[in-house]
Amino acid sequence: LSASAFNALLKTLEEPPEYMVFILATTEPQKIPATILSRCQRFDFGRFTEEELIARMKVAAQGAEVTDEAYALMAQSAEGGMRDALSLLDMCLGMGGAVAEESVRLVLGAADKQFLFDFSDILCRGDGAEALRAIDRLFSMGSDVGVFLKDLNRHFRYLTTAKLCGGDAIPGVTGESARRYAEQAEGFSTERLLRVLDLVMRAESDTRWASSARAVLEVCALRACDRPEERDVDALLERISELETKLSRIESGTVAVRASRPAAQNAGAAEPAPEEPDAPPPPPVDRSEAEIWNAAVKELRKTEPTLSMLGRGRFAGCREGVWRLVFKPEETFYLTILNKDANREKVQAALARAGAAEPRFEASLAESKAAQAAADRAEKSLAQLAETFGRENIQVQ
Repeated sequence: LSASAFNALLKTLEEPPEYMVFILATTEPQKIPATILSRCQRFDFGRFTEEELIARMKVAAQGAEVTDEAYALMAQSAEGGMRDALSLLDMCLGMGGAVAEESVRLVLGAADKQFLFDFSDILCRGDGAEALRAIDRLFSMGSDVGVFLKDLNRHFRYLTTAKLCGGDAIPGVTGESARRYAEQAEGFSTERLLRVLDLVMRAESDTRWASSARAVLEVCALRACDRPEERDVDALLERISELETKLSRIESGTVAVRASRPAAQNAGAAEPAPEEPDAPPPPPVDRSEAEIWNAAVKELRKTEPTLSMLGRGRFAGCREGVWRLVFKPEETFYLTILNKDANREKVQAALARAGAAEPRFEASLAESKAAQAAADRAEKSLAQLAETFGRENIQVQ
């Protein structure tokens, strides 16, 4: 309603006829003027929980044979709407016989749960050809693309929840299903799950306007598989995270192989004494800060390829034991990686091996020229005071 229409309604609400009751229904209560809201009783309606939907459907089924899995699937598909849940129940009961999960999926035109797990495994492997063949099987089964994308959206939301909180935290999923979600989530990094989920949500929206829903699904699957060719920030972070995971697995695997090496090839052969690893040479003394930093970066480039972005920043020196690396304002994603506790400890360890005493590392964004000039002036003033009174006699507040 316009402002003038609301004002006209307000006059009626102030002196309503005794025989009238006004019921105002809206999905945008924030647009109603406070003068009208103050004269109304407000009731906020929300969605039903899946437990409430299932309880109501069991009453409506009137003793019909319906499995618990079928009730759970109907409640999930209704998305909190009681009318949708009861309508879906009527359609399933109208098919005759017992209502199982397969019957509900047939009515919905949805793929079965095993197909969702198999399709997610294909995306995890990045096999684009197999993904296209799976989509062809999906169409041969008569499944609807919109319903499948909706189910795939829910599936990857469950995987994300299992990755971050464990399988037991997935709402309405317990037992063997929760274990399967948690097991499959281990094959994805968190960044990969979020990225695939974003692609599925976009595809779900695009199918409403596309002339070929199948083409939208195929492009979504290929983009989810063809991740190495992506060049956006999210894909780079995802690839770095997976490289870190692979490197950690390689390191643990190398240790396991060495530990399981047989004691001797022949029973009569004497086992040679294990060679002691060469101790790392001590770092040279009297190194400058720049030399220590360059030596640490050179070492990390060989041992930690995921930290190669150290060379993109500008070394800002060491102040009070803190070694600072500065990046441009548009390179904030480098800070996200380098300021992780695990990566910061790796840099600090490399600095210590290069000759720094109890180093602490910090990556930050470059300050503006005015702020940098003010900091330089403050540093210069402090140096002058230190020459006169001694640094130990100065306390900066």
